Amino acid sequence: MIGGLAHFIRAIAAFALLGAPLFATSRASAATGSAASTATLVAPLSVVKINDLDFGDLVASATAGTATINASTDARTTASGVTPAGGTPKAAHFTAAGQVGAIALIALPASIALTRNGGTETMTVSSISSNGATLRLIPATAAINVAVGGSLNVAANQVEGAYAGTFTINILYF
Repeated sequence: MIGGLAHFIRAIAAFALLGAPLFATSRASAATGSAASTATLVAPLSVVKINDLDFGDLVASATAGTATINASTDARTTASGVTPAGGTPKAAHFTAAGQVGAIALIALPASIALTRNGGTETMTVSSISSNGATLRLIPATAAINVAVGGSLNVAANQVEGAYAGTFTINILYF
């Protein structure tokens, strides 16, 4: 065993004397690479309201009912205890302009709250819809038209008066 250990120590010493200069004179190697960096700036999306969602004039009764505005046709229909009484009912209309060929994702609110002017009574617009798909390609005209309709829920014996509320549509484009 002692002979084996001596042989091992001589091998290490020889390596240190003969091999060390080889490692000391070796050169490091390095490589480089490059990549391009790009960016495309597109025109910001703009949304302009053309007109508000208007259910027109309605008459409530002892029975709850609805008034619905069709987003595609602006037509008003009523059901149950609600009777149309004139006005100029129409869907809300917006124009969104952006980069031709971009995709626009339209998000509508789940509901809209209307409160009586000068009071605390409320009505809710539900079943909110638009005049087309929620995902749209911005055409060569660089503009899309978005119409929004829904159903106004009128309670039995709803207090008369002018009711108003606001809502937001969100359009994300990419």
